[in-house]
Amino acid sequence: LLEQGADAHARNAADKTALHIAVWKGHRDVVSYLCQEHADWSMIISDVYGRTTLMTAAMRGDVAMVRLLLELGGKCDSELIDRADKSGLTALKHAA
Repeated sequence: LLEQGADAHARNAADKTALHIAVWKGHRDVVSYLCQEHADWSMIISDVYGRTTLMTAAMRGDVAMVRLLLELGGKCDSELIDRADKSGLTALKHAA
């Protein structure tokens, strides 16, 4: 779809991007494709609940996805680690 011109950054009613949904569903190949082919993806982008893709992977308990996102996302700084969603939970707290 992206090769045919679909908007890679389109959002649904919950403000989720294709990357958010691919992470939630555990589609590692899609996540890799989106992150590699669309380098402007950011793990900082959040949905309507303030959740980043890293938080989403942590919520699912998907350690492999967390690792993949960290590898593909480049630097993992304190802004990403310490960022909380609208419930006040960080990725680490979602994982616990």
